Amino acid sequence: MKFRTVIAALLAGVVSCASDAAAQTTTAYVNGRWYDGSAFVERTAFVRDDVFVEAPEAAPGTTVDLAGGYVTPAFAEAHHHTVLCTPDRIEQFVRAGVLYAAIMAARSSTRECQAQMHGDGSVEIVSALSSFTATGAHPSQIARNFRLPPDRVDGDWVHYVDSEADLDRVWPRIEANRPDFVKVILSYSEDFERLKSDATIQPWYRGLDPRLVPLIVERAHAAGLEVAAHVMSAHDFEVAVEAGVDITAHMPGFAPGAAFTDEVDHPFLSTLTPDSPRYRISAASAERAAEQGVVAITTLSGDAPDGAAAAANVALLREAGVELLIGSDRGQFNSVDEAIYLVERGLMSASEVLRSLTITTPRYFFRGRRIGELGVGAEATFVVLGGDPLEDINELKRVVSVTQRGRVLYPAAAGR
Repeated sequence: MKFRTVIAALLAGVVSCASDAAAQTTTAYVNGRWYDGSAFVERTAFVRDDVFVEAPEAAPGTTVDLAGGYVTPAFAEAHHHTVLCTPDRIEQFVRAGVLYAAIMAARSSTRECQAQMHGDGSVEIVSALSSFTATGAHPSQIARNFRLPPDRVDGDWVHYVDSEADLDRVWPRIEANRPDFVKVILSYSEDFERLKSDATIQPWYRGLDPRLVPLIVERAHAAGLEVAAHVMSAHDFEVAVEAGVDITAHMPGFAPGAAFTDEVDHPFLSTLTPDSPRYRISAASAERAAEQGVVAITTLSGDAPDGAAAAANVALLREAGVELLIGSDRGQFNSVDEAIYLVERGLMSASEVLRSLTITTPRYFFRGRRIGELGVGAEATFVVLGGDPLEDINELKRVVSVTQRGRVLYPAAAGR
């Protein structure tokens, strides 16, 4: 009996020492209001070893006073390009609390740079690398910004696919490049035959032969890769959904007519008014997208004129149950700007936008991780705001601090 008492005492001492050590390496965050997916709740949170933990038995080693701040999971950007490998833009994202991003198109040759500049202490990304498109179609024109010679456009910036034989030719590149997902370009596919050889109109209005999309999707899915589709029109959306894509990278109607070009006299553009029926998704397409688990990225902020079609599409997809991911696709903007735009235009509520920005969007692109939540066991990656974004969506811009897996990234002086 005496022996058992001694052993018990020793074990108690070991437990006590372990508890003390755990407490010393635990940080308590006090006086904060924490987002639980629907509301902000006042509580104290504890972080140890990069994750949220239960309250330690002894007093925590460090205490941080959040001074009444509103805490959310870090924000995600579902559709971007210019944050890639650009230090200034990466810093802007970090300061804005956007720590996750999906790069919807990038030069395959930037793969090494992506690995070096993104991840711990930076913006985490997933990348589609080069897009599938038709010869000379969107986004081949953007290669001019990179000053790429024509013989380097195909294979680095895009994959030109005009036939199934072309798909056989380029598929080994996909396997070698190891993208996180792939992207196909559909642009006014209802007029593919009319536009494919029209050199008088910009590549923006041309994309893949829609008959090739199912073949690309089939190969991608067989290789374990999801497929995102650039879509301009409702017909593009329908083609993408019927082909079995996983993501529509735009909302039809996001860039009607000559929104992003200087061409105003081409006869084709006269058919592309902002509220044109060709931009309106059908209820059947929306329902099928929901049934298949297709997600849609918004990309509605930017400079495009307002249109009834885009607003109607958002409402229809929400009603059908399609998940909407928050993405901007604008170099000077990010998903926070997109979120504010959606609320201020009445397209989504503050509650819907905040949930997508902090939960739905990051979890979609970074699956299998405990992100988009602030509970015990989740990664300690969060943003502290100065006010309640559910009351005023512009509070998303009042970032007080940004923490990634327990490390303060902003303000920089606190952790760098």
